[in-house]
Amino acid sequence: MMKILRFTGLFMVLAALTIFLSSPAMAAESDGQAAAEYLYELGLFRGTGTDSTGAPVFELDRSPTRAEALVMLLRLMGLEQEALNSGYTHPFTDVSGWNEPYIAYAYNKGITKGVSETRFGANEKATASMYITFVLRALGYTDTGDSPDFSYSGSVSFAVGIGLADDGLLENTDFTRGDVAVISRNALSQTLRGSGKTLFQRLADDGVIENIPYENGENAPGGKRMPYWNEDGTVLMVPVENAEEMSNFIYRETLLHYFPEMTKVLYPTISESFCIDPFGVMISDRYSITELMFIDALSYEKHYNRYGWTNGDKVRLISDRTLFLVDDSYNILAICTIPQGDMRLDEIAFYTDVEIDGAKLNSDYHRIVDTVSENWGKNVFELGEERYDPWNNGPHSSYIRFVKMNGEYVSDGWYCLISEYNPQLEIHPIEAAEQAMTSVFFFSDNVLIMEDSDGNRIYTNYHFSEGLLVSKYKSVDDPDAPASRGFWFAEHSNWPRVIYFFTRDGVYLGQINVPAG
Repeated sequence: MMKILRFTGLFMVLAALTIFLSSPAMAAESDGQAAAEYLYELGLFRGTGTDSTGAPVFELDRSPTRAEALVMLLRLMGLEQEALNSGYTHPFTDVSGWNEPYIAYAYNKGITKGVSETRFGANEKATASMYITFVLRALGYTDTGDSPDFSYSGSVSFAVGIGLADDGLLENTDFTRGDVAVISRNALSQTLRGSGKTLFQRLADDGVIENIPYENGENAPGGKRMPYWNEDGTVLMVPVENAEEMSNFIYRETLLHYFPEMTKVLYPTISESFCIDPFGVMISDRYSITELMFIDALSYEKHYNRYGWTNGDKVRLISDRTLFLVDDSYNILAICTIPQGDMRLDEIAFYTDVEIDGAKLNSDYHRIVDTVSENWGKNVFELGEERYDPWNNGPHSSYIRFVKMNGEYVSDGWYCLISEYNPQLEIHPIEAAEQAMTSVFFFSDNVLIMEDSDGNRIYTNYHFSEGLLVSKYKSVDDPDAPASRGFWFAEHSNWPRVIYFFTRDGVYLGQINVPAG
């Protein structure tokens, strides 16, 4: 008897795509501009003046001078006010004006030297090596002594290695004020050498950073509020920023102050309600709702990474979504659920008492989806011309179709899923295949059929079941649960379709693209 394998479309992925990705994605902002604006709010990056509207002018495209680099260093060290109040003199004939007290202070404190005994070179260009050396010293690293942490010539590569600078600086000869802003912002989240504190924490504790509010949400002189912990230290309440172009958001650096190990923010495309079907049954018997949302976030990490969301300077708070803060091993540091509705938020809660294992889920996820890129293009699948009607009772809109792999009919060892998709959505084909594998192996039950107390079938997992012939197969793991070379296929569709082929243990084999019609 012909074995019949039934399927369901990838409705959950398509629904998420249609609803969540229908509006144009926002491009990532200029990193230098975002860093400058953030530092400006903290009082660490002043700009060179203001424009006609009163907004600061940063001149991020030009090279910084040695004097500007030194002033930025003193601000990062928390020494600016001390320098301005000092009355030191200096031997340099090319120093006068606004930067003189900074240079005199740094010279007398042994922080810097001139380009000669009588010249500081205040208006000469600062190099990446020079500024990064300054910043590394501010972080507690040393380039002198018997056991230096780094050398001046190797300062840029050392900074790249600890995450202070981007590796683009290794080849970029045009060092700009924008680079200064990015490096300075990155420095704030760096842990001081020999200390458990970040530079941000030290500057805040010392009262150096402007506009830092008091604990428990009280207003500070700058008019802003700061995050605060609940009594047992498991929930962090974070004030929310608002802007027209992205509604509610939080600055990434604010979160890094409290979660210095955070490397990215993961955004799921689904909410809790999606994980329960209309009958109140969980869509998976293996994973909890939070685990399913985390897995969905993993499946869209590439998409959001392209637009700078996962590691951007502003963390977007999307209505009815749960955000995951993770470290480089995908351990979950905190979870934040944004309430549903188009409203301006005042503050949002980040919960650190996380009961799911993000690192393990990430490993399980990649064990499945990585087979897509590994096997991409290795096999050629096609539908045979035969159309089989097991009932022989006249024309139908659907028939059992047979499958060829690499030119030969294949009968066992494969399953498939048929997915319709909206051609107007720009989705990378490999990512679409990964999301299909995610749907099958995470967003479905391991059980092939469920029966009530009277033995009546009440549920069938159509990803792996065989229509009316499933009664003897109880689980995907049942070694007797077969794959068939024929499957039901609708002859016509208004949407283009993709047929994804895979093994029962989660190895992607290939796919067939079927045009609409």
